[in-house]
Amino acid sequence: MTLSFSGWRDGQTPLIEQALEQLENAAITNSAFERVRYQLQREWRNAPQASLYGQASRTLGEALLTPQWSTAELLAASDRFERSHLEDFRQRFLDDLYVDAMAVGNLDAELAREQTQLIRAKLRPQLTRDDIANLTPLAVSEEHNVLHPHSSRDESLILRYLQARDQTPQEQATTSVIAQWLETPFYQQLRTEQQLGYIVNAGYSPLLEAPGIALVVQSSDVESDTIAERMDAFLEEADQRLDQLSDEDLAPYRQAVHDQLRQRDTSLESMANRYWQATALEDVRFDRREQQADLVLDVSLEDIKALWPASRARSGYTL
Repeated sequence: MTLSFSGWRDGQTPLIEQALEQLENAAITNSAFERVRYQLQREWRNAPQASLYGQASRTLGEALLTPQWSTAELLAASDRFERSHLEDFRQRFLDDLYVDAMAVGNLDAELAREQTQLIRAKLRPQLTRDDIANLTPLAVSEEHNVLHPHSSRDESLILRYLQARDQTPQEQATTSVIAQWLETPFYQQLRTEQQLGYIVNAGYSPLLEAPGIALVVQSSDVESDTIAERMDAFLEEADQRLDQLSDEDLAPYRQAVHDQLRQRDTSLESMANRYWQATALEDVRFDRREQQADLVLDVSLEDIKALWPASRARSGYTL
């Protein structure tokens, strides 16, 4: 559970106190419970009508991140869920907590510490970071698997996912440069020239710290088999293009990724979200993006040629 407070700092402490009081002691009425359960069930029941791209991304996450539960599993569990279960869970949840707190913006260190102490004194967390199970990215099988989102949309979508070999910063940097190298020709060939779909994209798509590349085509009038054939042909052409690639040719792709990583956050919210996501990783570092930007400039042609065939062999999931 994440509680986020934004706005003028002078009014945040009373708001934090009120939210914590509600979390601990607010009455859970039958009407409130049924209203929230109905809203969630409607969302889960309507999941097959959601954006096809969103469904594909969620299905991929369910296959490659653990622990994870599908919308169908959540919907089935909600049918057995009663208000008394929620009340029991709240008590067990509050009795066995781990708390992380972060302040970003114009709060000074003293006020940030005061608010953190307020939260800890109120919730009395009993667990440490080591007690919390982490989301774990799973390795893609070398056996090709086809995943089918439970969708009622009358459209076609192919998402081909290529996973790197490991989660090192160097592997992340190399994978991001390969994704940049693929991006423009993938769009040029499959969207501009072949007119295969209205969503066509190849890009860097990590799952937590596990680097990968997602190639996506979504169409309202082209069959999935045709899209898959054209995507396979593009990947085979990329194998040939790589044989002709020089280090001089690679330089603008390295620079483009470096410049993207060095861009400033456009809002305080985006900065806070980036830092907060960093706290979820085992190795908490707030300069991860800057580190990767530096590593990108050191990616060599040999690095690309070593990783690309390995990633092609680990393209184990198609949706």
